[in-house]
Amino acid sequence: MDVSQKNYFVTPTREIFKNAGKIAASITKKVLNLTFPEKLAFINVNFPLDANDETPVELTSLANKFLVFKPDLRKDPRNNDYYFLWGNPVQEAPKGSDIEAIMHGKISVSPVTADLNLNNNKESNNLLDKLIEK
Repeated sequence: MDVSQKNYFVTPTREIFKNAGKIAASITKKVLNLTFPEKLAFINVNFPLDANDETPVELTSLANKFLVFKPDLRKDPRNNDYYFLWGNPVQEAPKGSDIEAIMHGKISVSPVTADLNLNNNKESNNLLDKLIEK
C-alpha cells in the first residue's frame, strides 16, 4: 500500500483495501494463466491508497529503500535495550522504481528474481505487458 509518511501507524479499515483487493485478484488471474520466465520468482505489486480501476499501472523495479533509516536506542518495559528503526521518507525515488510509481499515484508491478529484479528481455517484457493490460 501507499508508503507515504501520512499513512504510518494508521489502522486501516477494510474499505481501504477493497479496490486494491479487486485489482490484485485481476492481476493474479492473469498470472495463473501465463508461463513465467525461468528466473522470475514472484511479482511484487504495490498500490497507492486511492487505487481504483482507472489507476495507471507501471512496470517498475524495486527501490532499495523507502526510508532513510535512523536506529533509535530505546528501553522496553523491563529496561532492556532495543532499537526502533525509523526514518524519514526518501525525497527522491529512483527513476522507474516502485516507490516512484506510488509517489505518482500509480500501481507498481515489479517482477522479482533471486537477484530481486528481472532483467529486461523480450520474454519478460511480453509477460509483463500482458499483466498490466486493463
